Amino acid sequence: MDPLVSQSFQLYGIGTALVERAVREFSDDEAVRRIEGNSNCMLWLFAHLTAVRCSLAEMLGVHKDVAWREYFRKGSKGDDFEKYPTMAEVREVWQEITPLFVQALEGASDEQLSAPAPRDFPIPDKSIRGAILFLAFHEAYHVGQMSYLRKCLGKDGLVG
Repeated sequence: MDPLVSQSFQLYGIGTALVERAVREFSDDEAVRRIEGNSNCMLWLFAHLTAVRCSLAEMLGVHKDVAWREYFRKGSKGDDFEKYPTMAEVREVWQEITPLFVQALEGASDEQLSAPAPRDFPIPDKSIRGAILFLAFHEAYHVGQMSYLRKCLGKDGLVG
């Protein structure tokens, strides 16, 4: 495995465990609660990370059709609750895409990894390899938000 992808691969493994721990025991009603007027809710964070994993898998040749992805893109308002999927629906997609994404990462060729990323990420490496690295950081950023949100909503912390 490519050395940079290998490092990112480890971070995605940690992220998988933490995201799954973060969302357990959240009902659909709890999952849309916010701690501030414009903060992200747990459902938005979970669906956003799931949509990003779908995008990463697509970069590596694996397509997963998810009708609700558009509501969880960067910059979305996060207030279209009537259009949102349930936590169970997001969890189902997360559980389907994660092993496919892992398999695609494990089997990615140097040619695939060196191809230009489909969008411009704020990292000097503009290849899919760079996108994989940046999005590992991105996932960790949102896991931190999930951890903070859990505590603010009276749930146990994720670590420690």
